[in-house]
Amino acid sequence: KEQVFGEKLASLLKWGVASTRFKDIHDLYYLGHRPDFDRQRLEEYLGKWVYGSSATWLPMTDGSGIGEALVAILNDGIYRRGFASSKDKWLDVDDDEAIGWLIGYFS
Repeated sequence: KEQVFGEKLASLLKWGVASTRFKDIHDLYYLGHRPDFDRQRLEEYLGKWVYGSSATWLPMTDGSGIGEALVAILNDGIYRRGFASSKDKWLDVDDDEAIGWLIGYFS
């Protein structure tokens, strides 16, 4: 679960506002709320795929950099309109709650 979370997050950070994988926001919300989710293990994966990677939309070295990138991506008007109209959302979670949680997780 931490690996999947890390891969989905890395993809979002790579594609930025051009990402169309809106379902991933719900996947991240679900995985991050599991009681057995291990944040320390997630950090190991982020160290491999995100921190210091040239493949991300913005360079980052820690969780606060991820938080800043997520604010820019997830609050972008075009991204939000695409997310709001997506038919792939599978959790009964308000858009603002899912996005706010993800940003808050890395802030």
